[in-house]
Amino acid sequence: MDKGMKALRRIAFGFAVCLVASHPEAQAETRGELPAEIKLVMRGHGIQLTDALGQSLYTSDADLTKPGTSTCGDVCAEMRPPLIAKDTPIGVGDGWTVIIRKDGSLQLAYRGRPLYRYVRDSEPGAVFGASEGWALAFDPMVVPPEMSIVDTTMGKVLAAADGKPLYTRGGEGPAAPACDAVCERTWRPLSAPWVARSHGGFSIVARRDGFHQWAYNGAALYLYAGDGTRGDLNGHGRDDWRVLVILAMRIKPLKALDQDLLSSRTNFGRRGRSLICSSSGIGISF
Repeated sequence: MDKGMKALRRIAFGFAVCLVASHPEAQAETRGELPAEIKLVMRGHGIQLTDALGQSLYTSDADLTKPGTSTCGDVCAEMRPPLIAKDTPIGVGDGWTVIIRKDGSLQLAYRGRPLYRYVRDSEPGAVFGASEGWALAFDPMVVPPEMSIVDTTMGKVLAAADGKPLYTRGGEGPAAPACDAVCERTWRPLSAPWVARSHGGFSIVARRDGFHQWAYNGAALYLYAGDGTRGDLNGHGRDDWRVLVILAMRIKPLKALDQDLLSSRTNFGRRGRSLICSSSGIGISF
């Protein structure tokens, strides 16, 4: 790799690091250059690992049973091609290693977990390979202890620690309308502890009662009293309140659906059609 290309990779990687560098642990985990086979893609809820062409990468839960090895061979490897390294990574960030496959090839691994592509990801950015036992290679967004990220019918949303979604009023930003005492009977502020500190897009706003409240991108965060369980979205669209979606749902094309991706199957209608749900989308089979 010539000096110009190396410089460009350093700049691109440095930009990605700046976006997550508000947390010390994130700094430690992403310091250094990337292997030539890897790209980082910023998503609303973290950083996705892809190959050099932008194809999504995955890890297998089965590999956890035999650390330092790949349990995906033969037929599995035809559907889930391993990410082969040209050489052992040298001078790159911590966490990047290789494992030796049965055929002698070197497979790139991140934090000890071998990386794979998925043959039915037909274009960069497709994530149809995420299913039971297979996870997207991903560094999640670092959120305060009072928050979490949950999967809903709208996509990934910012939520309280118990999984109940968080809302903003009138859009994001400091110009959003205030919520008075009557409003707060229905929309409860997400309190921030006194020791909490701003980081990344998360900040602290001082309330009129003297307490602190969490905000994201300048917009104060609230819980809706009508949300009873994890992932409820009952407050969305009420009086200009919006759930805070950080990654919208991606619908899986019907042609990409396959039995190995299904996590549930619900029959409906009299013609034998089925509504098929997976971790990466929804579709209909006939």
